[in-house]
Amino acid sequence: MELGDAPTIGARSVSDAPSGVFPEGMPARESFEKLRAGWDADAAKNVIATVNSLTDEELEGAAGDALVAAYPDMMSAMLSGESMRGLDGVTRRDAVRAAVAVEVGCALAAEADRDAALSDAREQLADAKRQEENLSAERKKLADAVAELKERRDAAREGGEWDKLSELSSELAATEGQLDNVYERWFASWRKMIDADSAVVKARQESYTRLIAQVRDMGGGLDAKTAFAPRSSRDGKKLVQDVSRLYPTAWNETFSDPANNRVKMVLVNDAMGASLTESGVYFHVSSRGKDGSSVGELRVVNRGEKGLNEATACHEMMHRMERTVPGLVGVEQAFLRYRARDSDYAPLYPNYAGKDAPEGYSDSFPRAYAGRIYDTPYPYAFEVMSVGVEHLFYGNKGDLSGEDDRDGTPSSADSEYRGFVLGVLASL
Repeated sequence: MELGDAPTIGARSVSDAPSGVFPEGMPARESFEKLRAGWDADAAKNVIATVNSLTDEELEGAAGDALVAAYPDMMSAMLSGESMRGLDGVTRRDAVRAAVAVEVGCALAAEADRDAALSDAREQLADAKRQEENLSAERKKLADAVAELKERRDAAREGGEWDKLSELSSELAATEGQLDNVYERWFASWRKMIDADSAVVKARQESYTRLIAQVRDMGGGLDAKTAFAPRSSRDGKKLVQDVSRLYPTAWNETFSDPANNRVKMVLVNDAMGASLTESGVYFHVSSRGKDGSSVGELRVVNRGEKGLNEATACHEMMHRMERTVPGLVGVEQAFLRYRARDSDYAPLYPNYAGKDAPEGYSDSFPRAYAGRIYDTPYPYAFEVMSVGVEHLFYGNKGDLSGEDDRDGTPSSADSEYRGFVLGVLASL
């Protein structure tokens, strides 16, 4: 399950934070109002605790009715009785949790956008890009001059113009020296730009995890002794442990719980991509151990930039979390049902056909792949969260804020989607 590269073919544009009125009798109404006014960690904690503590009976009663009334557009789509392929069976609990996740996450995201360290990192990246662009233009200009001088020198040689040949040869040598000097400066500026981009990624990760940590414990909780099967790759285990810093501690603990089986790490040198599996329930890649038992594998890329490896592992770890974090698949299904209400089930990429071509609801997601549906008897995995964490933490195809989009690419700005991903990490 990899992040698709084709452009979105979505039906609508959704990028606004939640709006509307909180009705009388709504649980934790005051905390909801505080959160709507700006990030408030205590209010967020109260909202999350209150909603998660509601029983099914309470959700079907007045408390649930008030929560549904607070988000009429979302709820009407999430709880619609209309059959949608792969998106039937959304419960009121799923829908309420998904809407609350958007509310909490949008407030958190707005606070992250005011992070001074992240702002400084983005300014340094912008400066590095400008310097690289200027030196790149100077380098091209000198390269063109060198090419022209070579043509004139060769013409002088063929024409027997020896004085002119000597003059042009000297000028060419001087220009090539200038080009070498500019190339060295350009290469240094390019490395500086790469480092600055990495600094933005790090600052973004630190900003989001710092704010989520005001609501719940983040990082830690992953126990290598119980999480990984014997003879697991040392590098693979380290990669998963590094990425675990981006996940809630409670999630990492369920990842490690022996009751959820163990994950064997395998490094792959000859293919891009990854597959995270666990035995007994669902497999991306299944295999058998020497004793005949099922085993799971996490295949990670053993080449390229560390950030690419991490982003891929982070994506696949989210699929693992879908199998171990209660309610995660349900809220994904509810949110996707809401976002898919104005789009049709269809191939996600027009130019990609065949048996394994991904299908689903592209909606207006910055990457159409986020709307993928798997043709299974019951929902076991979606791509909303796995693609979402890649966007948020690594900026793959944009970071959903629009701030760190790459030049020449469609905007990734989607406040609602960003809020949902952050809110799920904070609340489930």
